[in-house]
Amino acid sequence: MPAKTAQLMAMGMPAQLAQLLGHVEYAGDPTSSLVPQCIGQMCHDTDNDNWYISHSVAAAGWKIMAGS
Repeated sequence: MPAKTAQLMAMGMPAQLAQLLGHVEYAGDPTSSLVPQCIGQMCHDTDNDNWYISHSVAAAGWKIMAGS
């Protein structure tokens, strides 16, 4: 699992790079609820243990990549 975006930024990594290399957490399916900060950003659904990746910078741009 990649590090959280916030952890990478706290270590001094530039925000744009941290968004690509890290992940954000969201309680539930992020589709239509969470706007990705960049294409390729990863999101961990902490309620269902699913992983999503953004294919656009619109809230509907999340696609599931791995699930429990």
